[in-house]
Amino acid sequence: MDPERHGELTEKVLEARKMLRQGLDEGRHKDLIEPFDRSRYNANMTVGENLLFGYPVGPSFDLERLGENDIARAVLDEVGLTAKFLDIGLRLSAMMVELFQDLPHDHEYFERFSFIRADELPDYQRRVQRAESLGVENLAAEDRNHLISLPFKLIQARHRLSVLDAETQSRILAAREVFAKRLPPELKKAVAFF
Repeated sequence: MDPERHGELTEKVLEARKMLRQGLDEGRHKDLIEPFDRSRYNANMTVGENLLFGYPVGPSFDLERLGENDIARAVLDEVGLTAKFLDIGLRLSAMMVELFQDLPHDHEYFERFSFIRADELPDYQRRVQRAESLGVENLAAEDRNHLISLPFKLIQARHRLSVLDAETQSRILAAREVFAKRLPPELKKAVAFF
């Protein structure tokens, strides 16, 4: 819906949103919705959406490859999350390989719960093996990029894998602020902010 062309409808939708929020805040159903709050980590959004505090528009901040994005990587470095994301990515890789390696490639669980496509499992299995033998810090840049990209896809409320502690969530919130400051004006339209 184009707000410019459908101004009246847009106003009604925004008014309905406000009324729904009021009703939820006052009623017994307030815990059913986790509203967007810039100061809080949202367990129902991906880690990437929490970092961006929005949804990517176009390829610049594609959640599948966010770990390869120069701005995102600089932000992770600045707030001290790079090593943590590598560790989480390696743990997620090992879990996904273990959980999904015996399932048929078209199994519904790949779409619902996996961070990795079925055809990628052998590659991730080799990455896990290389990390175990070489150490994650000695992996090639491509392997590291793939591992760092995985945590961005994690939705804590859905996946319930216990890999994001309160400290990491707090650092992601700090990264959110750094990202907002570092985002160049020409890329502001690459994110639909919440």
